Amino acid sequence: MKKVWFLSLVMITSFGSILADNAGKTKRQLAQYTGNVISLDELAQKLGLSADEAFRKALYIDKLVVDLYAPWCGPCNALAPALERMANRRKDTLFLKVNIDQYPQISKKYAVRSIPTVLCFRNGQQAGRVTGNNAREIESKAASL
Repeated sequence: MKKVWFLSLVMITSFGSILADNAGKTKRQLAQYTGNVISLDELAQKLGLSADEAFRKALYIDKLVVDLYAPWCGPCNALAPALERMANRRKDTLFLKVNIDQYPQISKKYAVRSIPTVLCFRNGQQAGRVTGNNAREIESKAASL
């Protein structure tokens, strides 16, 4: 019985180490895109993952700002240059653009009712939300991450 218990403990510990290594690898992969605005499609392509998996992996990063937008949305398009400037100033933050027409499951998961909606995440936890083209408020939320 002691051998089975010890073997189980070793397997659980090993699995935990593998998960931690994978999370660290993902953070390192994503870190090369911080300080830039990148679309979910582009991120998925660069990581060789599906968009859903790339979004889940992006949550591993310490600081993440997600712009939920649509290409036909005037306020969304007007906000884009401000997000680019913010990304240039925040080299430790990943700015991710998610087209809600392509990925409605993401907007549904975060109960997006109006666009643009910007979500701020710190270590995978939602830490802020701004609805509308309000660059100052988004900057403030991003600064507080």
